[in-house]
Amino acid sequence: MRMTMYLLMAFLFLIPLAGRGAQTAKARLYCLSVVLDSALDEYGDILEVSSTGAPDGLGELVPWAGAQPPGSDLVLPGTTEYVSDLALNDIFYGQMYGTISLYLPSIDDGYGHTVDANTNRFPDFFEVSQRLQAATTSGSWSVGSYGGGSISAAWNRTAGSKSGTCRLVLTDTYGQHYGTFLSAFEILEYAGTISYSPGSNTVSGSVNLTQTGNAANQLQGAVQFTKEPTNRFDQLTLSPGAWTDAAQQTHIFTNHLFLRDQNWPTNYAGYVEFDNDADPSTFYPWSVWVLAIDDLNDANHNGIPDFSDDPAPAPPRRPQLSLAASSTNLLLTIRGDVSHLHQVQEALSPASTNWQTVVSVTLTNDPQVVLLPLPSESRAKFWRVLAQ
Repeated sequence: MRMTMYLLMAFLFLIPLAGRGAQTAKARLYCLSVVLDSALDEYGDILEVSSTGAPDGLGELVPWAGAQPPGSDLVLPGTTEYVSDLALNDIFYGQMYGTISLYLPSIDDGYGHTVDANTNRFPDFFEVSQRLQAATTSGSWSVGSYGGGSISAAWNRTAGSKSGTCRLVLTDTYGQHYGTFLSAFEILEYAGTISYSPGSNTVSGSVNLTQTGNAANQLQGAVQFTKEPTNRFDQLTLSPGAWTDAAQQTHIFTNHLFLRDQNWPTNYAGYVEFDNDADPSTFYPWSVWVLAIDDLNDANHNGIPDFSDDPAPAPPRRPQLSLAASSTNLLLTIRGDVSHLHQVQEALSPASTNWQTVVSVTLTNDPQVVLLPLPSESRAKFWRVLAQ
């Protein structure tokens, strides 16, 4: 009998190589402040909001500092009040300064639940992909000796647009109509990716984000998270750092807690707070943002995304194989990592989809010889080894 033998030097990882290197997850960043443009009423009065006490052209409507949500809450409550400085140029009384207070729509449905059509636990108001239709809210205004009154606001924004309209009807303290101001508003949203390398105690990576609706605006930079020792998989703290925009301006941010949502276990979210002067007693425009990280990577399929999971152990090195024959057996020599399981499989063709495991061995030596029976048939056989 003439026997022909072949050794197929095939090596397959049962542990994905991605467990060792950088991973990529989706990221979305949105600002809790809202852009509210200056507006003209039917009488020629001009209304402008700012965060600096005077007209500054920024139009920042700011969430009241005392109502900032705690780190354990990933969405704004429906009662969060937005308060900014107000500049009102009245055609009769001239320039007047004061404050404006408004509540945002689509944050709460009136029953304590966030309006969230796509069920991702973020208010639809702050998502460009979600529409805002005929939503009404209330507010108040006050300017110097003139007084002030109440505000009725109507908001509209089409799905896919970062800009919408806000119709502000001002009534004075005597219940008289003061003016109807039609303003444009805008939400600031960035989307992109975060590339990260998981670790046992820290997660290091970088973000690459582009503003929705304005591809010229980008944010890039490094991030590092430290896992909370008592809850490493669900709580991480973002370390202080800095990102750069498309104009190469640097934006410094402070540390904040990030949480993994048990109802949406692939998502992590927390606050990114910019403060370029490093002085917590001063106000920094457009300072508070929410960063959401959606990581679908789960190398070991344990339900914990790789972002916060313990890093997968390094896979064994590719074994080197050699084959010899004695009068009674085939001698397969495996040079590989000790203490790792190696499965020897055989088939009649290298293209076979039906490889059969003939022996499994955990290496105790390097090299180690595995005995295989001599083939009885006269056709070729192929062997491969899977290491894990």
